[in-house]
Amino acid sequence: MNRSSLILNFAFFFGIPHIYGPDNRQDIKDVKDPKIIELSKSVAALIPNKNLNPGKLNQFWISAPNFIEQYQLIKGPLELSFGDQPTAAKCSGVLISENLILTAGHCVEDKKSLAEMNWVFDYKIEADSASNSKVELDSKHVYKINRIVEDYFHPYDIDGHLKDYAIVELDRPVLNRPFARFNFEERKSLLMQKIGMLGFPSGLPLKYTNDARILSISEGIILNSDLDAFGGNSGSPVFLEQTGEVLGVLVRGPLSFEPHFGSLLYKIKQVAEVQKDTPLTDIYDIRDIPFLNKKEPYPFEVKEVPCVMRNISKLCVKAKVERNTRKTLEELEIYGIVEKLWNNGKAEIEWHSPWGPSYKDTMQIDRVIPSVF
Repeated sequence: MNRSSLILNFAFFFGIPHIYGPDNRQDIKDVKDPKIIELSKSVAALIPNKNLNPGKLNQFWISAPNFIEQYQLIKGPLELSFGDQPTAAKCSGVLISENLILTAGHCVEDKKSLAEMNWVFDYKIEADSASNSKVELDSKHVYKINRIVEDYFHPYDIDGHLKDYAIVELDRPVLNRPFARFNFEERKSLLMQKIGMLGFPSGLPLKYTNDARILSISEGIILNSDLDAFGGNSGSPVFLEQTGEVLGVLVRGPLSFEPHFGSLLYKIKQVAEVQKDTPLTDIYDIRDIPFLNKKEPYPFEVKEVPCVMRNISKLCVKAKVERNTRKTLEELEIYGIVEKLWNNGKAEIEWHSPWGPSYKDTMQIDRVIPSVF
């Protein structure tokens, strides 16, 4: 297979759009928005064993060709932006509960290779890093795949729609990291809203991309945007820039590299502005993922508790719920943050459960017991 066909196949299956207008990729160390910095802690890279070299005690070094070498690129301004950084990541994903990752389905389609893969947090260029070409990781941030909880990858299913998502269970709980918060609003109301993305374009260390919008909706479940993204961004969480709430994961787009005239090298394809027929980046809507749309059991015995989950000055509550697990009835505790409270005793609560992603619910809480703490 020649280089051109390799890039073309990689583009189709792993979603490689080109750059729209200015290059909006940023190293996370250069981001100032605390909301984005916090969300970045929940984003993980899918990295093969061969790219993780043991270092000193409990450390790994990333071992991979740099951006210029990996894609045989010219040394132009776009290509040199991150030209000396390693390209170890195959896909991106986001933490949705203590041991579950949401990603694109094609990222885990090859089940035989999963034993050789790792989900890795903090694959990024640190602010105090002496070199962009060397990235060191703590082994506690490296996780193996325990199983695939739910996945679906088919370019077009029986209804003619793209299906591309996966929920991956890690080998152990992830501690001290936030979970993704989701937005289930009607999508038409979000057209032209500003969106952002966190992930690992072309396998590079973590990047934040913004200055993009939802431009259209296709097939009812695909959000089309002008996000700057590359292979490696597949599975990247795409979110509303204003709130940080995740709308979907990036899954595909048109070709990003093109031959450089007069040489055997390639360059990044850049579009000055989006026209009517410009190919767009596709985002798989979380509202079409059954796992994320399961309603949790309705809570009872709600009572007020201190807000120990976050350093915030909001009312927090705890509730007991009954849940069927393996054909037995369990009584579990969940915690929630009261986002809105009305005079009639109703409240909007963001619940955080130990077995799935956070979700919002509106319920009557006039049974709330005053805190004894």
